[in-house]
Amino acid sequence: MTQISIDTIGIMKLSIQSLNKAFKLPSFRASRSTTIFGRSEPRIDKECNSAMNNWLVISNCNTFGLANSLTLLYPSAKVTWVTQPNFQSAPDEFVSKFHDYSLCFCHPSVQELAPFKSNRDRLRKTIVVPAMHFAGYHPDVTYIVDGGRVVNSPIGGYHSAICFLAHQAGLSASAAESLFTHRTYEAAGYYDVWNEDKKHVLKVFASSDVDISREFLAWTKRGPFMHSINHPMIDCIYTTAEKILIREGFAVVNQSRRPHDNLLNGAWCAIYPEIAEATGVRGSYQFKIQNDYRIISLHDFIHESYRIYDREPPGRLKLMNEQYERFRKLQDIIGS
Repeated sequence: MTQISIDTIGIMKLSIQSLNKAFKLPSFRASRSTTIFGRSEPRIDKECNSAMNNWLVISNCNTFGLANSLTLLYPSAKVTWVTQPNFQSAPDEFVSKFHDYSLCFCHPSVQELAPFKSNRDRLRKTIVVPAMHFAGYHPDVTYIVDGGRVVNSPIGGYHSAICFLAHQAGLSASAAESLFTHRTYEAAGYYDVWNEDKKHVLKVFASSDVDISREFLAWTKRGPFMHSINHPMIDCIYTTAEKILIREGFAVVNQSRRPHDNLLNGAWCAIYPEIAEATGVRGSYQFKIQNDYRIISLHDFIHESYRIYDREPPGRLKLMNEQYERFRKLQDIIGS
């Protein structure tokens, strides 16, 4: 059974402020994105006036990529964006302007926020943008929590389930490193995650009347399309925006280029070589640090993680989504 709910269920149960701190999201206020220059007559089939083309984006880490994609695709729109943590920190500031927007594009978790739910009728129309969560390249990646707080890892917010469970079982860092093998991945079911998550992603998008089956195949042919389990590369975000606008009846401007990928500044989770071989991409045991173009090895990642875990009393830290079948199997493997 597919178990993929970290973005829409697991994280929603945590403090958004703690996620903001863990990922060091910039504290931007809402601001206008700029329209594309050099296009005086974009092809549109919606009424062109400020009221009809004033859009709001409220989302998570993909906020900037989504807002920029919408602007590229429909240059007549004035797109205002605000990150979910910033919306929660000052909801009245943004709610008071809801009536100014003809469309609001929001992440699934945003519609569950009390300030949004109680004021949703002020918006003319809300479009929920399906979330991309795909762990096929990173089946070992997870979050570690201390109550409602997301615990930082050596690279940002992402941890290794193998590393954490090895530490909890009292194994040394060297013993933990020896577990990163094909045998472990096969026994835990890591190789099964690709097909499970693919089915789930296609189903989630299809439920929003967004068919990405052909695009999914195209993404895989170009290489890894995920930086981590819930950070898609910009082409995924752009394609999602394009499909939604077409579904809503907007004649989008065809673009061969994409906005810059701001998520490149975030953490890059390693695609383990054995997993990479099974998924047809290049892999390594190298991790990129959040907000820093510096790479660390698996050895350093494990030892730094152990230092973080050692600072907490035994039993205090928990593996998020420990109910996942692969993590239950992993726990049995490490504990045996």
